Amino acid sequence: MNKSLNRRLAAAEESVKKTMTFGIEVITIFGCLPQPLMYAESGGRGWRREATESHEQFEKRVVAGAKAAGLRSVIIGGLPPDFLDPESLERFLARCNFSGVPPEEESPIPKRRR
Repeated sequence: MNKSLNRRLAAAEESVKKTMTFGIEVITIFGCLPQPLMYAESGGRGWRREATESHEQFEKRVVAGAKAAGLRSVIIGGLPPDFLDPESLERFLARCNFSGVPPEEESPIPKRRR
């Protein structure tokens, strides 16, 4: 590459780096489970929503924690992360009534032997 193109590419890369440090991308997963959003995670870190926190307060706390840790994005919602409480998914499923879901059935197709 010629020197002019290298300089322009370096300037573009530097510009992207600067704009990425100003904010944190927040991905919120709504509607997948019949419960309030109680968990957030990013970069191996996890947050649990306090019973007295509104969603907005929880998001502010999570974003502040992610910024302090130098993270660039957080995910709020979804299935409970294992590192917060390994039993939480089992407890959640035990207390939910999935009446519209039929029980698991055996497949009429025989399994192949290997």
